[in-house]
Amino acid sequence: MINSWATENENVEPSHIAKGTQMLRKDIAHATKKVMQALEASELKSMLEEFFTGQPDGELDRSKLLPVFINYMKLYDQFGEAEKRLISIMELDFLHNTDFWSMLMTGGEVRPQHIYPHLERLRFV
Repeated sequence: MINSWATENENVEPSHIAKGTQMLRKDIAHATKKVMQALEASELKSMLEEFFTGQPDGELDRSKLLPVFINYMKLYDQFGEAEKRLISIMELDFLHNTDFWSMLMTGGEVRPQHIYPHLERLRFV
C-alpha cells in the first residue's frame, strides 16, 4: 500500500518478500497500474464471472476462452520483473497455470467452487 507521506523512492520490503528483493514504491505503483490494465484489457474477470454465474440457457461459451487467454498472455509477455513479482504477491499465479486453463477449456464440468477463489482474487485487484 502506498502511503501519501512516503516518497516515491522509498523502499518497501513486505514480510512475505524475501530479503534482498526490495521494490521501490514507484515501481510498485507502476507495476500495479500495468497489471490492472492488463487484467481489464484481457477481460479475464468478466470471463470468469460468466463461468461462475453460468449462462441463462445453461451453456457456457468456451469459444471465448482462447482469445482471452492469448490476449492476457501477450500482455503478460510485456511485463517486467516488478509486474511479475506483483502477480505472485497478489496470488494471481493461477493465470499461468495450465491445469486451470485446461479445466476451463476442455469441456469438463466447471463448478462454481473451482472458479470462485480465482474470481475473488481478480475482484480484489
